Amino acid sequence: MKHAIEARQTRRHPLVLRARSQKLPAFQASTIDLSDRGVRLNTTAPLPPNSIIPLEIDLEHGTAPLKVEGKVRWTLVEDGFQSGLSLESPCDRLTTFLM
Repeated sequence: MKHAIEARQTRRHPLVLRARSQKLPAFQASTIDLSDRGVRLNTTAPLPPNSIIPLEIDLEHGTAPLKVEGKVRWTLVEDGFQSGLSLESPCDRLTTFLM
């Protein structure tokens, strides 16, 4: 498998969480990892490059989902499809959750 060049400047946190959006295939995906600047998703179909995807990510049981927007930077075929999204704006709640 050919790996993409590492572009993140912050630490990745390997977390499998449910993500939902009307712009996702089957309206949902699962996270592979998160940072305070981006998310890698596992999806059932490729996401269009440069598209903006509003996401609701379930962080913890019993709490409101995290709402963020991500821009699709890349997609590759591996165990389905994986896409890297950069977050469009900082999210204090995500930064706190990842500490």
